[in-house]
Formats: sequence, structure tokens, C-alpha cells
Amino acid sequence: MLKLRDYWPGDLLLLQVQADQADEYQVMSSCGEFLSDPGGEARTLLRGTRPIACAGIMPVVPGRFLAWATFSDLRRAEWGRAMREMRRLIGQWDEDPKAVRLEATANRGFPAAGRMLRALGFVLETPAGMRGFVRRATYDLYARVKL
Repeated sequence: MLKLRDYWPGDLLLLQVQADQADEYQVMSSCGEFLSDPGGEARTLLRGTRPIACAGIMPVVPGRFLAWATFSDLRRAEWGRAMREMRRLIGQWDEDPKAVRLEATANRGFPAAGRMLRALGFVLETPAGMRGFVRRATYDLYARVKL
């Protein structure tokens, strides 16, 4: 049974992260408390009592926000639920009149991340990529911008 709740900083440490997110997981898990920054929103998806996905949106500077997500290996139905919940978070962000720009990065070595961001309405901003962004890997910057 899947359950959604507010993100707790220790949730990232309980994830059995999928192999394709291992590099950024090491970075994100070291700053789990930072990801629940006041003014942001974050959720954890649980399978029973075990966290299987964590995602959120946090402020960077006024008007600019960062979207983040980390996943265990999810079953097909769990991916559907995770996508619905991420759309709900983005919908809340869309309703904030002060929110202008929402950014996310995706490792080029993990093509599913870029596909997920495009499915969530993000647009690729760095066609050449950002080399060496995390542990010498090339990442892409995606954004949603309200005009």
C-alpha cells in the first residue's frame, strides 16, 4: 500500500536508491535537512513504512526554485503515483504569484531523468550539457519559466 506524507530529512537515508542516481544520492543525502528548507515543499512516498521516493521544490532566491527527486527502483504503478504527486507539487508552485522559475538537473547517463522532466513540462536549457557538474558527469539543466 502506498502512502504519501511530508518529507522528513532522514527519509533520504532510508531509500534504496536506484543505481542510476547513486552519484547525486551521495550529494543529496548529505544535505537532507537542507532539502526541507522553510518556504519549500517536499513529500515522501512510502511502500508500507519504507520510503521509496522523495521529491520537493525549494527556494533558491526570490522567484527562483529548485526541483529535486530521488527514487528507489519503483514498480510501474508506483511511478504513476510518483508522477501524479510531482505534478501536484508543481501545480502548487504554479499557483504562487512570486514563483517565476523552477529548475532541475538531470544526469545525461540517466536518460529516464530527462524524459521525466520533459513529461513534467520542463524545457532543456543546456543542449551542450554541464560537464563535471556532479562527480565529473555531464548534466543537463531543465527549467519551467512563467512569463
